[in-house]
Amino acid sequence: MTEKELMRIKRDLKARAKRKHLGKKRTGAYVYGTLRKIRGNPAKCDVITSTDWEEKDNTLVFEKNMKPVCMGQKVRSRGTYVVTGGRAPHKPSSSGRVYVKEVGKSGWGREFFPNVFNMKWVPSYNLFPVDKVSGKSRLQINGGRKKTWKIGEYAIGGIIEAKVSQDGNAVGIRNAEYSNNSTISTRLFRWPLDRNNLDLYLNELTTSYYASKIIEWIDKTTRMASNPSEPWVDTSRSADVSSQRAKLAQLIDDLARDFAEPVSDIESRYATTKNHYGNYMNFITKMSGGNATNSKIIAMALIRAGANRDGVASAMRVLFGRA
Repeated sequence: MTEKELMRIKRDLKARAKRKHLGKKRTGAYVYGTLRKIRGNPAKCDVITSTDWEEKDNTLVFEKNMKPVCMGQKVRSRGTYVVTGGRAPHKPSSSGRVYVKEVGKSGWGREFFPNVFNMKWVPSYNLFPVDKVSGKSRLQINGGRKKTWKIGEYAIGGIIEAKVSQDGNAVGIRNAEYSNNSTISTRLFRWPLDRNNLDLYLNELTTSYYASKIIEWIDKTTRMASNPSEPWVDTSRSADVSSQRAKLAQLIDDLARDFAEPVSDIESRYATTKNHYGNYMNFITKMSGGNATNSKIIAMALIRAGANRDGVASAMRVLFGRA
């Protein structure tokens, strides 16, 4: 069935609902419910992917819930459009493009910035494993484990929520307003591959104390998720991992003590860039030699030493893209 035929059926259904005096809500349910039966539900969500300037795979998602955008999905913004594809950012300052075609009109398709439709491009590894049939993440389907911390003034917004997927391979972080629990931002991480990124992100949202508590809960929950049939028992391998993490934490603490004086000097200067991000960018580059892993450790140590969190985070974004 063509799109023109569906539009004609839609007009007929609306006219029939008007004659029956169904009202606005019942009219919508009647029209779109009937159209779904006629059109049928596609069995597969073709996720839209593209390669960015660093040759990394990116996926087009909706900003609100991080759900992948499907090929052929209808979206609205001063008109109704069908998504036909897209292009990931080709440089750090770019937001990429999304290709669409207006419903009911012939001719060439158009391209827009993703934010026109409240979409964005994100690295594919930042997404939870996506179910091919429903287009939802595995975490959304199976529920996973969730915990909420109502921290108050010591966290951005006041609330931080952590969610672990059922298989323990993905972690979602949501921070929200304390007054009405409305979402401020959400981030998704692979576990344990993105552990350092997660630690740095939590230190941006809240104090190091609460960040360590959240990491501790995630660590315990992911171990339980990876082996749900029997209780977790410490082994030599996990003991080695714990030892490495303890050494990393000790290294960050030692660096924080060494960085206390430079941080105090930077914070006392006149700010030539917002939150001194330019000074922190120079400091991180000089100390790390441009190495991304070393830079993340230095950034965490700077925050622990009292550096402006926003300034350090901005410096990391300029140096390495979104942390």
